[in-house]
Amino acid sequence: MELGAFIAPSSGFIDTYSEANFNSYNIVWMQSNFVDDAAVEATKNNLNYAMSECEKYGIGAQIQLHHDLLSYKYNIFTTFLSDIDFKDYPAFQGFYMCDEPTWGNIETLDKYYVDWFNENYGGEHSQYEFYINMLGGYSSAIGAIKDADGNYVLVNGQKIYDGTAEQKRICYDYYVEQFLNMFARVKSSKKFFTIDAYPLMDNQVGLLTLPEDAKNGNFPEGYVRYIPDTWLATNYKAALNAKNNSYAFGAFVQTCDEGGATSSRKFRLPTTVEEIKWQAYINIAFGAKKLAYYGYDNRAGGTYMTLNGEPLDLYYFVQETNAEIDKFDNVIMAFSEWVGVKTFLGSSSQSNTAFDNIASVELSSLTGVKNVSCSRDLIVGEMIDKNGNHGYMMVGYDDPYNKNTTEVSLNFEGAEGLIIYRNGERELSNTLTDGNFSITLNAGEGVFVIPVYAE
Repeated sequence: MELGAFIAPSSGFIDTYSEANFNSYNIVWMQSNFVDDAAVEATKNNLNYAMSECEKYGIGAQIQLHHDLLSYKYNIFTTFLSDIDFKDYPAFQGFYMCDEPTWGNIETLDKYYVDWFNENYGGEHSQYEFYINMLGGYSSAIGAIKDADGNYVLVNGQKIYDGTAEQKRICYDYYVEQFLNMFARVKSSKKFFTIDAYPLMDNQVGLLTLPEDAKNGNFPEGYVRYIPDTWLATNYKAALNAKNNSYAFGAFVQTCDEGGATSSRKFRLPTTVEEIKWQAYINIAFGAKKLAYYGYDNRAGGTYMTLNGEPLDLYYFVQETNAEIDKFDNVIMAFSEWVGVKTFLGSSSQSNTAFDNIASVELSSLTGVKNVSCSRDLIVGEMIDKNGNHGYMMVGYDDPYNKNTTEVSLNFEGAEGLIIYRNGERELSNTLTDGNFSITLNAGEGVFVIPVYAE
């Protein structure tokens, strides 16, 4: 499973990055790489060094194209990048083509970069990655063209007014349609797209406490943390788009407060390992085969490590999470066909708006599973391997900061035993009575279960 970061530390600290069990590294091109001949020469030297370090530590390197590269002055066709054959580098993994493409970016990618990739790196069985992190919901950047009255206009001439939720939905759906049309032309066996929707929020605007205060639980009076009701729906929509078009799906994990004191956003700083694991396992339940940890070291709230390679508190949480996933990575990847997700309301819950928001698209039932009961809300993702075996990722849907456990009971109809992956370790349960199984899920925990049937 691909485990990477945005933004990764500078190439001088790939050893520290590797020690956190990351296996994918982004090499980012910035405008400063192109200002003069000296900058270009330094950039070439840094590229060679970064690639050699990635090779040394067994990390795949992705070339991340900056937004400026989609303009004429900085694009890959008119700079020194056109002279580089990245296939010459053993660590080369592929391209992070664009982060959150606007409407104009999609047009440029479709018009120029898809053909360039196909000609130089693509093919039906190409192992070079074509990866884009797309906008996970409506943004004004999608409808970048406006008419004289300031109303957003799509390129086919249909006017979409930036107003009601329904109008924004129409606009976003059209954006996704054009994105997928562009993606369909890419020739590679590794076409990934991710979204970066984040779930850890609070009721504060900006950061009102220092990270040390937050870590010790010292919050302002009236402080409330919560999970937005839209997070599951955003991820599910992206996961379904990937599934329906046979693309690989990935997701970002929030590892900073995403804004700090100057931000109007209300994302909170994760302060426990449970908050990191919970995000990872929820995304895996949604079929993710790629995780990217998001954080900047210049935010007041901190992140997992600085760009200068200094590990921060969250680093060790990320390290533990990655190490756990890495233990059964081969199992996650073997169950390559994602079926979908089924939610279950806990006995302690009256309702869950987040579950309601995916009710129309979630699975009506899980194959071979019945009589599910749980003390708190539960999410189960179903997957299938090449031999037709079904696997189920179970995660409690409760704010992991609260450290609540979830009691789960269910019946695997006709199963004689189970293969269970917990904390990344393989366990066997050969004593099922009439297929009944019970387990207590800890906060943030994801448990993967494979029923075993008689031959």
